[in-house]
Amino acid sequence: MRKLITIGELADIYGINISVIRFYERKDVLSPAYMDDNGYRLYGIDEIERLDTILFLRHMDIPMKELKKIIKDYHKEDYQKLLMEKKQSIRNKIERLQALEKDVEERLDYITKGIDSTALVKNTYADRRYLKVIDVDEMTYSLKVIHDTMKTLGKKWDKTILDMFKSMVMVRQDEERYTMALPYREETDYEAILLTEGTYVSRGYYCKQYMEIFSQAEVFMHDVRREYVIEGHVTIREEHLNSYLYPDRSYYVFEVKVSEALS
Repeated sequence: MRKLITIGELADIYGINISVIRFYERKDVLSPAYMDDNGYRLYGIDEIERLDTILFLRHMDIPMKELKKIIKDYHKEDYQKLLMEKKQSIRNKIERLQALEKDVEERLDYITKGIDSTALVKNTYADRRYLKVIDVDEMTYSLKVIHDTMKTLGKKWDKTILDMFKSMVMVRQDEERYTMALPYREETDYEAILLTEGTYVSRGYYCKQYMEIFSQAEVFMHDVRREYVIEGHVTIREEHLNSYLYPDRSYYVFEVKVSEALS
């Protein structure tokens, strides 16, 4: 009774085509254990294990040249190093994919909701602290200055410029002046801003240019005053650096603390 398996039976084990096994044989990384009198290729345990390693390495996108070196000139230390490097590469890829998944979910959520609601949304927050970074107004506003500041702080805090922009909020001081602020951290160079615990109402707006933010803040304050007693300054945060529904606009959330609803 035959004790070894044929090329077809070997292919069945891994659910692959016979041509795949023949390809690796042509590349001289796999060979049959024995060929019978009829010319049939027969394979044993060693060949199964070798094919398993080959398929595993190819699944990790190991180039054929490197794969051949591993198979033909095996050293435990080299193989271990390769696997450790691949493990780290996989972890990095998982992190990137998780970040991408989160971004996709956020964009899908925004598109699903439409973001065109005119309703005021009410939330309750604990104390929130920020760092006062730059004061701007309509006349002195400069994206260049903000960019350079974010870049400098990003290097200091080990953050990308994009991370800094995404975490930045604008705190309205009066009709003309705003403060660009970042989430609080132990940083003595900047004054802390406290958004006290309480009830806040918010609404999102699409703005085509930064200058629209200032006028839109007036619209927001006017609408809030019709329903609530305002207790604090308006804060504005850019939810995303580009719009999902309007390619030429960005989406901002305007928020302000209120003390009570008007009867």
